[in-house]
Amino acid sequence: MEGERPSFYYFRSQQTDAKFMVGAWNNEKGSTPEEFKRWMLNHAEGYEDITYQPRGRSWFVLSGHRGDQIYYEKTIFSCSGRVVNVFAIAYPEAERQRFDPVVERMEDDFKGGRGCG
Repeated sequence: MEGERPSFYYFRSQQTDAKFMVGAWNNEKGSTPEEFKRWMLNHAEGYEDITYQPRGRSWFVLSGHRGDQIYYEKTIFSCSGRVVNVFAIAYPEAERQRFDPVVERMEDDFKGGRGCG
């Protein structure tokens, strides 16, 4: 969102068209998970075909299709909402059997920031 300085790392598979991004930033505006999700849906492209969108008190997931790609994005608010942590992965629908277990493992292990001070 405007005014916030994200820090992201991007990775790309050399064997397939899979992409992975992980990052975090300070939630300077104090957005709630629901406000941030609404901002994403209204300002970012590619959320027309959402097939899965669970949420909790401090997190949400958006997953679906963009063309022939499956995307999965998890956002966690940590440090009492002061830090927004995101991971996103996109991979070809044709590689679903290969990547779905990877996404599940990543999702299970992805945690919000520690050492909030």
